[in-house]
Amino acid sequence: LLVGVGYYMPALLFFVGIGMWHFFISDMLEPIYESIHEKLATK
Repeated sequence: LLVGVGYYMPALLFFVGIGMWHFFISDMLEPIYESIHEKLATK
């Protein structure tokens, strides 16, 4: 069991990290994308 946990823990942490990173980045960039879209729409 310990060997299985040690084998799968890096992959699990990798996927969790990617999920958190994607959520954080999308949440942070959403206002920027909206402002850019508004600037392009007003032209």
